[in-house]
Amino acid sequence: MPDQERKEQRGLLDGQKDFHNGNKEFLDGNKEFLIEKIKEKPVNKKKLIRRTIITVSMAVIFGLVACVTFLVLEPVISNWLYPKEEPEIQTVEFPEDKEEMSPEEMLAENLPTESPEPTPAPTPEPTRNPGDGGDTYVPLGEEQVQDILSQVTFDLNHYKQLYTALHDYGNELGRSVVTVTAVTSNLDWFNSVQERSNQCSGVIIFENGMELLILTDYSAIRSAERLLLTFYDESQTGAQLKQYNEATNLAVLSVPLEELSDAVRGGPGNAQDGFEAGVQDSPTGAGAPGNQDPDAPEDENPDEPGDLGASGSPGQGNTGAQDSGGQTARNPEEPESGLPIVEFGYSNAKSLAGTPVIAVGSPMGTSNSLSYGMITASGTTVSTADRNYRILLTDISGSQNASGVLFDLQGKMIGFITNHRTGSDMKNLITAYGITDLQRTVEKMSNGAEIAYLGIRGEDVPREVNAELGIPFGAYVEEFDMDSPAMRAGIQRGDVITAIGEKSVSGFMEYSNALMDLEPGQTVEVTVMRQAQEEYKEMKFNIELGGVR
Repeated sequence: MPDQERKEQRGLLDGQKDFHNGNKEFLDGNKEFLIEKIKEKPVNKKKLIRRTIITVSMAVIFGLVACVTFLVLEPVISNWLYPKEEPEIQTVEFPEDKEEMSPEEMLAENLPTESPEPTPAPTPEPTRNPGDGGDTYVPLGEEQVQDILSQVTFDLNHYKQLYTALHDYGNELGRSVVTVTAVTSNLDWFNSVQERSNQCSGVIIFENGMELLILTDYSAIRSAERLLLTFYDESQTGAQLKQYNEATNLAVLSVPLEELSDAVRGGPGNAQDGFEAGVQDSPTGAGAPGNQDPDAPEDENPDEPGDLGASGSPGQGNTGAQDSGGQTARNPEEPESGLPIVEFGYSNAKSLAGTPVIAVGSPMGTSNSLSYGMITASGTTVSTADRNYRILLTDISGSQNASGVLFDLQGKMIGFITNHRTGSDMKNLITAYGITDLQRTVEKMSNGAEIAYLGIRGEDVPREVNAELGIPFGAYVEEFDMDSPAMRAGIQRGDVITAIGEKSVSGFMEYSNALMDLEPGQTVEVTVMRQAQEEYKEMKFNIELGGVR
């Protein structure tokens, strides 16, 4: 079967051929795969721009966070590495009250210090006794001396010198007085903001190392939204309410020292230019010839007793504002910085009536007004809870909205003007709180502290009453406030408080001062003498004190 074998062989050959062709196609396909080129992926520009923007934004945010972190932490790290010593705030403590002065001491207190000696009166010339041959001299008689003195006249020049001296002295005292402007705002019918201002006077009382403290009238600033102070050099700055007292209607304001002008903070020379302009180079005070009218005739005899400018006696040209060298006398209590801080005087003397005073501030109801007069009475007191305040009455006619300070001729503040304690029969006369009774209250307010409160109104026990009725010395309780600590503890009218804690009390002033040394919330033992039949028996109460402003 050769044909059959041939067919099979041919088929086998065809199959091998097909196999080789398949392998060739497979190899050709693999060859095409191996030589295939990888194309680059096209760039997405939008995505690239978006990523660039995100990267830049993150860099900016990181930089801002780093800057803020540095600014916040830099002071902390600097203070940690180089701690800064903060100025210490001083506690306000005013000098202790003086003992009551005699009339002679009061007179010496109000005489100018270091003033030139008064011009002596002319010595009466002796006359010859004709009966003794002209060799013997006899002095003039009293009538002859009076006749000579009656020929000395006081003209308008002397009157002008006196008032010039008072004016210059008042301007110098005005350095310690500031104008307080209280600004309030409200809406009118058209929803427009309108600002209103109210003014009163204040006085610089202390500098505690951080702030300048000013005593002023509280009623004038009670509803103020912001406070503005104007000093003697016309510089202005804002102020903050530090503390107030409802019983006296007074307040203490504070001003940071760094906000004061150079003139206010500087040495005394910067603050006295206006005062020294009229009295500079004057050897005998403001009443010296340097202040006289240039058109006035020159005195023929400057040493006559009628020359007020040459005299150093009180009320005659020299008011204590200058020393014998013509320079302004500096307040000894004034700090080295030259701040015009007022010096407290003494207002509890029995012989205070008749003392000449100068009202500075707003006695006429307007700022920078000035008035002169004298104290007419000082025996009136105002009774408040736990403290009595002496009221000084003057013959100075002023405004019912008056505020400011009463100065004596030594430049010391002896009263703070108030228009809330004026009697109905003398509404236009200036009255003032005596500064001695006010001192402890002002001290508490200056420290921003509340005042310990027991709620008693009373008075001293006079010696005559003690001798006749046997009432022990102490603080006699006339009445007490409703719901006060004293009432809740059981203290009654007619009781006599003889001790507060360990401090004995012999009068109402000592009771008030002992209470001022305590703090609100403190529990204290109060010793009371209470009448039982015909004798007084001792009782003790443990009372938790309240606090008032």
